[in-house]
This record gives sequence, structure tokens and C-alpha cells, in this order.
Amino acid sequence: MPAISVFCSGAGTNLQALIDAGCDIRQVICNHECPAADRARDAGIPTLITEPIAVSDVDPQSELIVLAGYLKILSPQCVAAFEERIINTHPALLPKFGGKGMYGMHVHEAVLAAKEKESGCSVHLVTNQVDAGKILAQRKVPVLPDDTPKSLQERVIIQEHHLLVEIVKNWDKYCPKEKRKY
Repeated sequence: MPAISVFCSGAGTNLQALIDAGCDIRQVICNHECPAADRARDAGIPTLITEPIAVSDVDPQSELIVLAGYLKILSPQCVAAFEERIINTHPALLPKFGGKGMYGMHVHEAVLAAKEKESGCSVHLVTNQVDAGKILAQRKVPVLPDDTPKSLQERVIIQEHHLLVEIVKNWDKYCPKEKRKY
């Protein structure tokens, strides 16, 4: 399992899933004080509050950076420094319902407005284009006739937690050691 740095902006439920799964979290970086920072501190994980994140802020032993509800765009320098080593969770089946402004409840509202029959979550590599990196894996959930954005979110986030942990624990499958640039 890789050593990881986790970037967060909100509640930190994806972070908690990684903590509960015993992932090797070297640090958590948040762009402001938030519940995710509290979760990290409660777990004894070094926590940094900073905005913007500089390449030098990242623990040098981290093999992978996980954007877990991180709602800021990383600088091109950060993306380049950790190319193919940054993954992001997204609460929809990309490429649908991705891009600028598509996060959190906005995604679920858009899925319902489009009368989609299914939704889900994606984990993808981060590039300089929002939600446009290579999709590593997805999980689907049905959209039910009586769904609200909140009820759909509740089902999607369960799958998001499982998928994120699976990818982190099996990082060698997604990025074999011979392809890593660190």
C-alpha cells in the first residue's frame, strides 16, 4: 500500500474511509479549517492548513496524493510535480456531470434534472483540466424514482468510499512501480 497525502476541504468522509481502512496516510492538507482537519488530528495524522498548496508542502515520502473532497484547483506546478500520482474522487459517472462547478450536491441535482437512470462515482487521475484525467474505476448506483439529491448522494458516497479505498490499497495495479516517476 502506498504512503499517501490526502487533500480535503470539507466533512472528510472519504478521509475517514481511508483512516478506517488502515491506509498509510502521511499527512492531510486542507485549504481551511474544516471537519476533515479535525478527523485527521483526532487520528494523530499531521495536518496542514494552507492555501494554495505548494509542491514543498507535500510530504516527500508520499507516493500518491488523494483529493478527497478537495474543492480547489491545484496549480499547474503541483500537477506537473506529481504527474500520474494524484487521484480525485467525483460523485458521478464521468465524463457526465464533471467539470467546473460540478461538485457535491450540484452533481446530484444535475443527474436528477437530466432524468438519468443511473449515477455513481468515479476515481480519476488529476490533470490541469477539471475532471478530465484518465478514469481509473467507476461504481454505479441506480437512480430511484423517488430520489432527492440527498438520497442519491447518500447511496453514491457509500460506493465512493469503497472505490477509493480499493484503488489506494491496490495502487500497484493502477500504477505499477516501473511507471512511477518518483
